[in-house]
Amino acid sequence: MPLKTILLIDDDPLVAATLAISLETWGYRVATAYGHYDALALVEKLPAPPDLIIADYWLLQGKNGLQTIKAMFESDAAVVPVILITGDTRITGREIKDLNRTVLLHKPFGMDDLKAALDKMLECARFTPPH
Repeated sequence: MPLKTILLIDDDPLVAATLAISLETWGYRVATAYGHYDALALVEKLPAPPDLIIADYWLLQGKNGLQTIKAMFESDAAVVPVILITGDTRITGREIKDLNRTVLLHKPFGMDDLKAALDKMLECARFTPPH
């Protein structure tokens, strides 16, 4: 079975590196982008759409993770499960209600919380059509 690919979008290199190490340890292939425009360019270069996206809510360049994900979908990228991460407690489920197959994790979260969300989203994706 081929490795599942996760697109990781976080403008904090330390957070991105920490998450990438955990994801790779769990057996995933990780493509890391450090912002909105970087993510849009990277997803176009991937040989296939990612199996899941983990995106920070607040990104540099005046964009946020939701805008980035919506831009990917508008550019015919496949609709994939999303784990949106944020340290901003003002962000609630309201922001993601229009995105199917999306969950919100507030920082700080444990790696076991991330792994549980990851497993759940990938399992649900197996049984749920993308549209």
